[in-house]
Parts: sequence; structure tokens; C-alpha cells
Amino acid sequence: MRSVRFLLVLLSLAGVTRAQDPAVSPSTYRASASLEGGVESAQRRYIRPQLRFEFPLRFGRIFTDLDYYHRTNGDLEGEIDFWVNLGLKSPLSPHSEMEVLLQHFCRHKTSLDYPVVLDINELLARYWYLAGSLKLGFGGGTYLGTSNHYDNLLVMNVAWPRIFRSELSVTAEVKWVDFHEVFYDFELAIGLDSSVDLVARLTRHYVYPQTTYFGLRFNSHNAAEEWIDQFRFRGGFLPDDETRKVFAALEFNLHFFETPLSQLLLTLTGDIPIERGNAFLGTFRPEEIKYGADVVYERRVGPDLYAFGYGRYDLHMPVDVAQRFDSSFGLGLGLKNQTYFKKLDRSFRYVVFAGRNYSHSYDIGISAGLNTTGKPVNLGGDLQMDFKPGEFHALYELFAEVGKIPKVRPFLAFEQMTAQTIERSFTRFLFGIELYAWH
Repeated sequence: MRSVRFLLVLLSLAGVTRAQDPAVSPSTYRASASLEGGVESAQRRYIRPQLRFEFPLRFGRIFTDLDYYHRTNGDLEGEIDFWVNLGLKSPLSPHSEMEVLLQHFCRHKTSLDYPVVLDINELLARYWYLAGSLKLGFGGGTYLGTSNHYDNLLVMNVAWPRIFRSELSVTAEVKWVDFHEVFYDFELAIGLDSSVDLVARLTRHYVYPQTTYFGLRFNSHNAAEEWIDQFRFRGGFLPDDETRKVFAALEFNLHFFETPLSQLLLTLTGDIPIERGNAFLGTFRPEEIKYGADVVYERRVGPDLYAFGYGRYDLHMPVDVAQRFDSSFGLGLGLKNQTYFKKLDRSFRYVVFAGRNYSHSYDIGISAGLNTTGKPVNLGGDLQMDFKPGEFHALYELFAEVGKIPKVRPFLAFEQMTAQTIERSFTRFLFGIELYAWH
């Protein structure tokens, strides 16, 4: 897809919810995330991760968003709507600002044949007015590329969080396309606490019927208790891979039942390898989406030692082809010297684990990292190895890390897979960038 490949280029150039906060100082670095899941009016499940990273400029803020809906039926067949945004906001007065925004939208389908990719690029300018916590937006723009033969659009926005200091929040966006079609997104959210909302949403998006969503959303920002402990985006290029061009990866970590000695961690990941096309620019499709869900109970057993038990579910979902998903489930035990391996809290980091996998008998994993800490630019290297019956996977990585929130980590890596199935074996070089935040 021009889609996710375009996504990676934008995120690499800059470094995500769709309603922004005009009151934020232009000199402020920000990173926020939300993770939503529930049911929709076609009686299917959906998930909606959102990421946002903001960087200050002398005259405003540049930001990038990733926002997508993934809807599935009982056979895990359904649509994925990707929204990738790159924008610039510049203040006009204490109560207003101007925004210029490039929005890329594409749709793909998991485990279903989908020969034509819906691929739309919006370019618009929008004026925001702030009256207390109420935000009003109005703008217009055009479309780039073919964009399903759309030509122009007008857009109106309303965002009113915690109305009159209550638990209710309202957001709305209405698009009038070519003075003919109307698309909309109306949301009512009820705050269950400072970082968890109960959400009802009515939408009509491109080439898609009116849909109602009802779900639960965890937020990382503006919260006294932040259930999302860390989140990150990883994107990169595979210059010598014969089948894949680029890749994107997301990760969310949520913590529960935290005490000074123990906590329960939920880690949700999504990896998206993009197939190589015949042209440098063009329509590129995801090969598959790889979701992972780990539930970990960890307990401190020494000053620099944590013991943990885990349950792991992996799901591989082919995209735009009628192929059934593949999944595996495992349980195991492990040791580590800090909660999150990727966080540079120590100059030496490690994780070891082993367990039973009910699809391929066992899993064994070893990760080790060396790095500087507390420097303006931290340098380091990681080694990660995983063993399964008939399969060995290794990733060797060098990186530099700068920034606070978000942190920016360019990397160079070498990846190797050795498998009994020749089609799954490969050796490849990759490079890219990670953007992430810890709370």
C-alpha cells in the first residue's frame, strides 16, 4: 500500500488522538496514546490504537498521528482503516491557531480477497478557536493523487472535554466532500476515571456505511493514574529484502495492581511488514498483521532481579488475501533486571524466559543490552534471540537515543531467521527509527 509505506516516511520525517489541544505551548514536546476496544453495530469486535508525537519549532509545533480501526468477525475477517497524519500548528493569538494537515487514509482487509486498495490523501488548512476547554475548528482543502476521484472538502470540528467539569466529553468532525457527500464522526465519552473512558461513537467514513461503536478506552495523557505505562512506534526500511520493502510496529504497555513489590503487565504489540512493489512509489500492501498479547505477573525478588510468569498469545493475520489466520498460545517463567527491556534505566539489561507453547511445544528467549545512561545522547546495542522447535530468530541492533518525551532512537540492525521451512528463512539488514514515551 502507498498507505503504510507513506505512513513510515511521514513518521520518520517527524516524529497521535485526532482532536488536539491548542492551549499547549509551542515549545512543548508531547507524546500521547490511547487504546480502545469494544463492539460495533455489525456485531463485530474492534480495536483502535492511537499514537501522537509532537515536536516544537520556532513558529509552532509539528506533529504526527497514527490512528486505525480494525474490525473483525468471529473468523477474524474484516477491514482495517489506517489514518496517518502529518501536520503543523502555529499560534495566531492566545485563543486561536492555524493548522496545516496532510491526512493519509487507506483500507485493507484481513483474511479476505481485496484487489483494490482504497487510498486517499487529504490536504487541508484549519482554523482553531479556543474558548475555555471548548475548541472549534473550521477549514477546507483538496485531495492529492487519485484519491478515489475526490476533489475538495470542507471540514468542521468541535471538541469539548469534561463539559462543565463533568465526566462527559464530546467531539465531532463533519466533512463535506465535493459539495455532495457528508462524512462524520460524533463521539460521546463518559470518564470512568482520569484515564479511562466509556465511549459511544457514530461514524460514516469513506466508502463505508454508517457505523456505531461502543467500547472502553485507556488514555495516557492528562491523567492522575496513567494505566498506559509506555508506548512506542518503530518504523524502518529493508533495503535488501526480496519480498518486503518497509515495516511498522506498535507497542502498548499497561500496568495493573501495582505495589512496591509486584504488578500485572499487559503488553499489546502490532507488527506490519509491507510487501515490495515494482516501483519506488506506488501501492504497497501489508503482507500480514502480527498481533501479540502478553500478560505478565512480575515480582521483585532482589535489588536488581525480577521473577515473572507470562501468558502469551500471538496472532498472524494475512492481509488482502483469503487466507486463514494462524495463532499460538504459550505459558512460561522468566527473570529480568528491570521491568521494560527497552528502557535505558541500567547500563546492562537482560531478560531470559522459557515456557510451553501449545502450537510448537516450547519457547526460549534471551535478550541482552549494553548502553550508556544519563547522557544527552545515549549509545547502545541489543541482542535478542528466540528459539522454537525447528526455528531460530536473532536480532542484533545498534542505536542512539535522544530526547525525553518522546524519546527518539535511530537504529541499525541485522536480523536472521533459520527455519526448517525454507520460505521462512532469511537474513536481512534494516534501519529505521523508534519514537516512544514512558510514564
